[in-house]
Amino acid sequence: RGFTKSKAHSISAPAKAALEAPKLVAADETKQHTPQFVRPTSTPNIASAVTSSTNGNLDMTKIIQTVEGGDDDVSNYMDFYYMDAAEVKGSIHLYGKVSNGQGGYISCCTILSGLSHTLFLLPRDGVNMLEVHSDCKANLMPKIIPLQKGASWAGKGVERNWCFDDVTPHTAQYLKVKYDAKYGL
Repeated sequence: RGFTKSKAHSISAPAKAALEAPKLVAADETKQHTPQFVRPTSTPNIASAVTSSTNGNLDMTKIIQTVEGGDDDVSNYMDFYYMDAAEVKGSIHLYGKVSNGQGGYISCCTILSGLSHTLFLLPRDGVNMLEVHSDCKANLMPKIIPLQKGASWAGKGVERNWCFDDVTPHTAQYLKVKYDAKYGL
């Protein structure tokens, strides 16, 4: 289907960017891949954040450990034994135990915030990416993401592989949509 001149001006900037973006090329499969381990994250103010527990005063300096890497790379971390997780208003709460430095363990809750949701939308047969983007904009914006300042989403066309034997094609073009997790699903 062709667009008339009046409809061509209603294409949003993310849709134009998705159409004009270069296609991603798969990495060379012959290249040897070595897994990268997760590096400890920095915890600069954790000692001042926790001051007491059910065991009395807690000395965070006994719990926080330091790892030194190359080029003046120093990271602080603490061992956290994960037990459960819950999503609360776009942030993830991880519940577990940490050592109290005296041979015992105390309960701990770590909050991960600033997360985003990612959706992959597979177009139906005979539907192009612009129509999928228009449908997404018509359904996602008013129902999930409120029409207010700062509320936004981004979409682009990507190629992904499907690993299961199903009616879904093994390799296909998807519309990748990212938005802030505080808006829910």
